[in-house]
Amino acid sequence: MTAFIGVHLLSGFVRNTSYLVACLSALGVLTSPATAQVPPQTQQASQGTVLPKQAFASAFQKYRDSTAEVHPVTRAMAEVNPQPGAAQRTKQGNAAAAAQHEVQKQGAAARAQQTYYDVNAVNKRLTTLKEDIFAAIPQDDAPLRRYVEEQFPSALSGTNGYITQQQWDQANTEARSLNMELGVMDRLQIDFKVNSVPDNATFTFFAFLDKPASINTNNTITGMWRGTYSYKVERPGFVPVKGTFNTVQLAFTTFECTLVVDQKETPLDGGRCVFK
Repeated sequence: MTAFIGVHLLSGFVRNTSYLVACLSALGVLTSPATAQVPPQTQQASQGTVLPKQAFASAFQKYRDSTAEVHPVTRAMAEVNPQPGAAQRTKQGNAAAAAQHEVQKQGAAARAQQTYYDVNAVNKRLTTLKEDIFAAIPQDDAPLRRYVEEQFPSALSGTNGYITQQQWDQANTEARSLNMELGVMDRLQIDFKVNSVPDNATFTFFAFLDKPASINTNNTITGMWRGTYSYKVERPGFVPVKGTFNTVQLAFTTFECTLVVDQKETPLDGGRCVFK
């Protein structure tokens, strides 16, 4: 009988305690430090979003297949990039002597056969690849969109409608590198820990054209989109730290910042932030 009464009283205490905690939490008296100031745009996917690897893989496969249709052409260098005429080359000198010298210098190179590609055909395929990559990235993931924009090969500029083999190889190398980076990400969102020494600093971060968001250290940003960010760490009495980072090639998800005391008489470079 005594044991029954004890269990009954304990059960009532647990229920009342749970009710009290719920009320205090609703009033904001009790708040978990890990979610106290997490920005609204990062709260939505704390469980993580699976990366559409298949979509990225399909985009690059489509690009590789389409580039096979861009056939090389063989042209003389002088045909693609003709040299100025003799009269133009010798306006300020002896026309006959300068022309003869230029013929001897440029003759072999001008007659050499080089491999070229249609610049419009190549740029068209690069544009399609970029569109397909963006189609696989959620609209809300502005940081990753910015990163792709920064890393994607620029539109190629040709001469008389052609690009060289070297230009073509460089564009393909940049495209393959981006493919590898996107392909190794297991998720589009991560839980990003921010620590500082000392703690209780303000960590402000934002992606390109996004509104800044802030948390107090030490803390965790839940469901942070992968991509490129700018940041600033501030604490009264300490030199602010600012810079950029990206979470695309991220092996570690803890960002630790060491702050330096602000000594007015001594100019300082400030502290630093590193991944750990």
